[in-house]
Amino acid sequence: AADAQEDAANTAAATERYMYDTTREDMAPWQETGVSAINQMRDLSGLGAEGSRETAMNSFYQDPGYQFRFDEGQRALENSALARGQGLSGNAGRALVGFGQGMGSQEYGNYWNRLAGLSGTGQTATNQLGGFGANAARGIGNANIAAGQARGSGYMGMANSLGSGLNNWAGYQGWQNGGGGGGGGGYGG
Repeated sequence: AADAQEDAANTAAATERYMYDTTREDMAPWQETGVSAINQMRDLSGLGAEGSRETAMNSFYQDPGYQFRFDEGQRALENSALARGQGLSGNAGRALVGFGQGMGSQEYGNYWNRLAGLSGTGQTATNQLGGFGANAARGIGNANIAAGQARGSGYMGMANSLGSGLNNWAGYQGWQNGGGGGGGGGYGG
């Protein structure tokens, strides 16, 4: 019975470990995405290695959302100026510059917020994984304690059986050697 309890506890510990490892693998992409986003935010803030801010800004300028809004907005302003017969005059040029600056600032905020959301997702995954790890450690620890207790009770059962057997043997020997069995013993004469 003790072996069965120990085997069950060891199986429980192995299952707990497997589930934790699987969860860790499943959450890895979320964590990696969060790390990537926070690194991009660090670089955009100028806190990364030398030259990383320029690289991060180039990534922003290549963002499809930024490119689409910028290109479409410029096209609309140019078409409007051409329709009014202004061509690319000073007024049209100023309008394009103003549009580019305003749209760039707004789109930068959107870009930053998307990165912050991804960073937060990575942080959430990491926090959840920490909770899963603590639960797994507790479950594995409890299973190992149960396995040790089962093994200990098995050893205790063997020791008790052996002690009882020796006690019975000693009693029998005492009975045979004068305590009441046959030849003249201590009970009579």
